[in-house]
This record gives sequence, C-alpha cells and structure tokens, in this order.
Amino acid sequence: MEKTVKLKAKLSYKRLDVFLNDIIIELSRSEISKIILNNKVTLNNKIVKKKNIPVEIDDIIEIIIAEKQNFSDNYIPKIELEKLYEDDYFIIINKPSGILVHPGSGRRNETIMDIFHYYYPKTINIPDSDRQGIVHRLDKDTTGILILAKDQNTMQLFQEKFKNREIQKTYTAIVHGKPRFLNGTLDFSIGRSKKSKTKFVVSDDEEARDAITDYSLIKPFEKSALLELYPKTGRTHQLRVHMAHQKTPIIGDITYGKRDNEKNMFLHASKIEFIHPITNEKISVQCPLPIHFKDKINSFT
Repeated sequence: MEKTVKLKAKLSYKRLDVFLNDIIIELSRSEISKIILNNKVTLNNKIVKKKNIPVEIDDIIEIIIAEKQNFSDNYIPKIELEKLYEDDYFIIINKPSGILVHPGSGRRNETIMDIFHYYYPKTINIPDSDRQGIVHRLDKDTTGILILAKDQNTMQLFQEKFKNREIQKTYTAIVHGKPRFLNGTLDFSIGRSKKSKTKFVVSDDEEARDAITDYSLIKPFEKSALLELYPKTGRTHQLRVHMAHQKTPIIGDITYGKRDNEKNMFLHASKIEFIHPITNEKISVQCPLPIHFKDKINSFT
C-alpha cells in the first residue's frame, strides 16, 4: 500500500532531498533519491526529476511513499513515557535504551511515536508529516532527553529552532581512551558511507554535510573517559562518528567502535536549553544518568 504525503515548506532549503530527509525522518537520503527517480515527487504540482533542486518557503511538495503497518486497535504500550517536563504545547521525556523513536524500514516494533500517540491521540492528526509530534531524533540505544510536540504549530516552531541552532544540547558519554585535549571542537563534515547504507563517515564528498561538536573531558579513567558533548549541528550519528574519528569511540557502540560485549551504549542526552517557542520563557531541563551509566562509572573507581 502507498500513500501520498503533502508538505508545505516553512523554511527554505538548498536541496529537495535534504528537505524531505528532515521532514520524513524514517526515509534515508538514498531512499528519497529512488522515490524521486521513480517520478513519485512533485514540487508545486510538477514532477521532480532532480534531488538537488532548491525548496522555497511556501512551496508545496507531494511524495508517494509506502504506508507503514500500524498496530491493531487493541494496542497497549509496553512502557509509559517518563516525563521530565510538560505544558500545553509539548512534553520532554527521558527516552530509554533499546527503543526506536519512530518506525523505520524492516520489522515493525513498538516505537516512542506509537506510545506518544497512544497517550496523546490527537497528535495522530498532525497534518503534513509522517512524524506526528516527533521534533527530533535519538538513536535506538541512546538514552535521555527527547522533545515531543502536541500540535503542528509547536512542532514547526521547534523545527525552525533546531534549523537555526537555537537549542543547546548536552550529551554525556563514556568513551574508550582519552581525548588529547581537555576541551576541543570537532569540525568534520559527515556523509553516508559508500560501503554501508546504515553508516555515516567523516567525508569531504560534495553531499557531506557540515557537522560540529564541542567536547569537554569531565573525568579520566585508566583506559577510558567521561565526556560531555555539545553538538552544534544535528547530523545523523554525529556524536558517534566524531568520537570514533578522534579515536575515542563510545563504549558499547559496535557500529563505530569496538565489539566490547557491552549490553548498552554509553551515550545519554543529559541537558537541553532553549527559549519556549510560545511563551518565550527560558526552558532548562536536565535528565539524570541511567543506572547502567552510574554502574559503569563506579566500576572504574
């Protein structure tokens, strides 16, 4: 089964495939390219032939995609959302390890989006999006702070904030080895790996996107270190790729690091700060480290 998703651009983009990848987060850039090549994307009612054409504010884009399988009407979530903050416009939750934020390709398992829609059923009707309420992403095995919007307007305002880098995020990580400096900036563009569709690499390819991460050494151990990471951009797998590139891969990250027999990946979204998109008040939320983090730190001391 296929369905047509109609989108209205709220921001301008240099490339159509980047716009679609930002809005329909379960589709990779390569999947979007194939859809465009199959004449399944229109821009202002004209079939698009190229993926790198610009998108302007108020442009109307329609894309035909495969419809995702939904859970049955008697679906009951296996877990509840651990809320760190809530108001009339959005909630901030502590995402657990081992659960996807949104449906992806392949086998259909429960996601944060499913649970969010169950407890906030009106969010299913957020139009012009396949990620109803999902403001941003965390990898399956990353824990911590995740923003979920209750309505379309709030979601779009958050998207603008993320695009304009108006949201300050802090991650806590435990890595193999120790960085060379106490503080530093990793400014390395990231692109999709040519060897694996699911991996990203530091790249100077023209399709690679700029990626910047600041870091601070919080506590060194004998063969590892506790770091705080401050992403200035929001590329897929950015922190994991940057840590691996500087020879300090995140412990438990078997994709970019060592096969160390860890059951968990030690990357946690621990703090977020921004100006409320509706009330203009300053919001600052912190998320405590999960138990496996605390146990790992204690094992080093």
